[in-house]
Amino acid sequence: MLGALFHYVKKCPQVMLMPVRTSIYTNVTAQDLWKTITSVSNAGAKRGRAKRRGATKFKDLNLGQRIGQGKSNIQWPGLNAPVIQGREPVPIVERPPDPMREQRLLEVRNRLDRFRRLSIPPSERGFTGGSPAGKSLGQPESINEMTFENFDSRLIEFKTLQRTIGKIGRKKFTSAFVAVGNGQGLVGYGKALTQDAQQSLQKAKTVAARQLLYIPICDGHTIFHDFYEAYYFTKVRCEKRPPGYGLRCHRIIALLCRLIGIKDMYAKIDGAINPQNVTKAFLRGLLKQKTYQDWANAKQLHLVEYRPEDDYFPRLLASPNNGQPARTSLEIDPDEDLDFERLCFEGRTLDKRQSAEQSEPWYATKDKTRYGWYKYLRRRHWETVQENATIERLARMDENRYDSYYRYPDEYHTDVLKQLKQRVPHVWYPRV
Repeated sequence: MLGALFHYVKKCPQVMLMPVRTSIYTNVTAQDLWKTITSVSNAGAKRGRAKRRGATKFKDLNLGQRIGQGKSNIQWPGLNAPVIQGREPVPIVERPPDPMREQRLLEVRNRLDRFRRLSIPPSERGFTGGSPAGKSLGQPESINEMTFENFDSRLIEFKTLQRTIGKIGRKKFTSAFVAVGNGQGLVGYGKALTQDAQQSLQKAKTVAARQLLYIPICDGHTIFHDFYEAYYFTKVRCEKRPPGYGLRCHRIIALLCRLIGIKDMYAKIDGAINPQNVTKAFLRGLLKQKTYQDWANAKQLHLVEYRPEDDYFPRLLASPNNGQPARTSLEIDPDEDLDFERLCFEGRTLDKRQSAEQSEPWYATKDKTRYGWYKYLRRRHWETVQENATIERLARMDENRYDSYYRYPDEYHTDVLKQLKQRVPHVWYPRV
């Protein structure tokens, strides 16, 4: 057969026969060749050597190149040029060389070695980098003819569970807890438990969109009054704040406030911080709050507000509109409780020790700094300041007790008492 082929070549000189030589560079793919220098052994992969920042990475050497364009800049119809231009076919023509071609290819390949930090948009960020909680899932899908425009859904909790079934054994499930809102008072939450992660997220988002709640917003930025709500072992206390205060609360409560449209509020959580219980306690408290008009109709009185930024000038918030006139001072029972704060908390008084604003710490005032600092040192670093703490403790005692200690020096360090006489011979600190 080869003889007949050579005989044909001799008769047809325009046909050129070139032998093809095979080697490792033609038999092995590019992916296999790169794997030889980028792969790590199993022991090294367990130690994290494959994820190091300076490790060799795969490079796509075809970036920046096109089929038909090479060192010799030739125009090939059908590859880098059209086949027909007008009514005439495009010929094969050698163009002038491109001196910047190699430089452009080097820039593209060197760019692959640099570390590029991926920027995540704020809408896709969550509470932490390693957890999907807090990330946006987009707007819910339409249900029948109802569309959810301007809605956003956020993942509050995502966890994997295992359930033991008699004939099968352990079976894995994923649980998703999602909240949905439009920023104008509508909010809803839903939970789904399925075997597929994406299916649980989609189902929880649909369940949340089916059960929406309306939350009224006071002046478009805050709640109507302070409230306290408990759900199992989770207790939430929320307080109203003026414009510009912001959201100073737990991240789950702040996320719910953005979905609802609340911009200024303070919240404190006592007890267990369970994401589902925190969500339910907060929304139950919002649903139980009364508007200014409800308070005015319930008490049949005018609701007036005094603010320090307004020099305590009275501001009328609501008047009774149920067809009956407001009560006069003679019609009000002297023993009737008209304190708005106690009415909001159902007759209970707020514990001032757990007020919204943090109480002044022990090191804030000048007269408490000395005592509080040494109290902290004695509790945390007693090995290093034991001598100074003993001197301070003896210096704070009165003269009578000091004399009693001085009579029995065997029970105490004599050198400490000498230092005490040298440092504070006649100065005695009052007892704290």
